Amino acid sequence: MRCRSWQSRPSYVRSPANRAQLPGSQERSLFSWVAWASGRLLARAAQIAAHSAEALGAIVLACSLACEPDRPDPVVTSRPAEPARPVEPPVEAPPATQPVDAPASEPPPAAPPPARDPNRARVEVATPADAQEGWLVIEALKPGAGRATATAVFSPLDNRLVIDTDRVHRFRLDLSELRINWDRRVVIRIDKISAQLSRKNWPVVHFESTPAGDWIVVAPVR
Repeated sequence: MRCRSWQSRPSYVRSPANRAQLPGSQERSLFSWVAWASGRLLARAAQIAAHSAEALGAIVLACSLACEPDRPDPVVTSRPAEPARPVEPPVEAPPATQPVDAPASEPPPAAPPPARDPNRARVEVATPADAQEGWLVIEALKPGAGRATATAVFSPLDNRLVIDTDRVHRFRLDLSELRINWDRRVVIRIDKISAQLSRKNWPVVHFESTPAGDWIVVAPVR
């Protein structure tokens, strides 16, 4: 195709008939038209370049996916389910215990009574019916208030028997429980009144007080 020379275009451009074919509703100068045409060309070229870049990117992505080796699927291991643990009830705190009073300590056992001296005797009674033990026994009391008492001590060395009484009217002695030496003189003293015992009074002898305050040997009361 042969290009037209610039000399033939002035009549075409400047003719009033051809002015309507130029873009826009206003008249454009030659330089404005050239600038407009150049802008259109540049915009078109930019669109073509953008489409080409998108197509090139799609091609590169497809190639990379095709060339990438297959990766094995990740192995997912599952743990066995743990057995359900039994729910233990909450441990309750023990109730506060009240202080327990310590048991009262028991009194120590009473000391055993001292061994009875076979040569000594003591009796205290309110009536002759009270329990009496030993070789001295009260059989009758003098009139009046109070308890009656009697004590007796025998001395084997002296072969002597001493008796003290209070409110006692009559009493008896069991001489068989005393180690009396009948081969010797046996002295008996009752309330500071002395006398002598004989073997005929053995084994049990009864004494009774007189109104004068003396003590005499009497027969047992039936």
